[in-house]
Amino acid sequence: MYKRILAATDGSDFANQAVDHAAALAAGLGAQLLLVTVGDKLPVFSRSEIGMSLPHDIYERLGKADAAKARHILDEATAIARRHGPVEKAIHIPNEEPYAGILEAAREEGADLIVLASRSKTLMDRIFIGSQASKVLSLAPIPVLVLKI
Repeated sequence: MYKRILAATDGSDFANQAVDHAAALAAGLGAQLLLVTVGDKLPVFSRSEIGMSLPHDIYERLGKADAAKARHILDEATAIARRHGPVEKAIHIPNEEPYAGILEAAREEGADLIVLASRSKTLMDRIFIGSQASKVLSLAPIPVLVLKI
């Protein structure tokens, strides 16, 4: 049925529950498990907007901090997933909107199922902001399993 399952995580308890579920599913199906976390979109600063100049290496420092955070998230998710079986690959997509990074990883890695968690939000949040899970669900060309946690 599914051969390559991509589980998305942001390091939250909710997302790690989805990782655990995806790992159990992959083990049960004999599928490969891929993990992905998406780094924060880097802000764009204009000197006139903030009224001062920024250090010349600010983007390099932000990128390094994002990579360290991603490594921690993926290490934790890998430990959770390995209780069920091996992890084929852990992927960090830097400087991207979460939904876009998840879709990019799924496409590049040939995933045939995306697993992610969705937290309950207020109706106003869903109407005006939308959720990353909703965006993945509506834009993905492959099946998406959304765990409501």
